Amino acid sequence: MQNDWPKKRARRGKVISVEEFCKKYELQPEEAHRLYKISGPSEYDLDLLMAAKGIVPTKSEGPTL
Repeated sequence: MQNDWPKKRARRGKVISVEEFCKKYELQPEEAHRLYKISGPSEYDLDLLMAAKGIVPTKSEGPTL
């Protein structure tokens, strides 16, 4: 699969690193890199991709109420 997310596509949301993505979803580094390459650095797009795969974040974001 050769996607390398289109460079001309506008980024939506916060840009996160592969390491942040890996921690957020507790992914193996190889899998995180593969998905990051497909989706790009947008946290919003990565979250959409993971939601489509039925995977929820394991790292809590923000304060708990």
